[in-house]
Amino acid sequence: MARRPVAPDLSWITRLRDEVATLPETLRAFRETVEDLRTVAKRLEGLTEVMERTQAHLDALGVTDSARQLDDAVVAVETQLSALRGSVPGGAGGALDDAVQQMRKTASDMSELGFRMFGVKPPRGDRGSS
Repeated sequence: MARRPVAPDLSWITRLRDEVATLPETLRAFRETVEDLRTVAKRLEGLTEVMERTQAHLDALGVTDSARQLDDAVVAVETQLSALRGSVPGGAGGALDDAVQQMRKTASDMSELGFRMFGVKPPRGDRGSS
């Protein structure tokens, strides 16, 4: 018995044709994505520039340094008051604690006000125990 010739598998031609047919749409979507990425990159560049200028203004005005100095002063006063606690007469300890809390709140409010004037969030660092 004679063997029948086996037809070659030509499905790859169909897959290739389908892929080539979708190529224009794929390229259009790719171009859109590239353009969107360019827009995002420009916006990020502008935002970075604004942030750098804002930080430069804060540095020039000494706001950041003043806030740091204010925090250091609060810590120093708290340390000095802690040393005095032992020599404070009986009922005055509560008044001393209240004064320290009020001083801490005032310093925090002043520091945040300085940053709010420039529309930026204050840095959150260690400020003792608040």
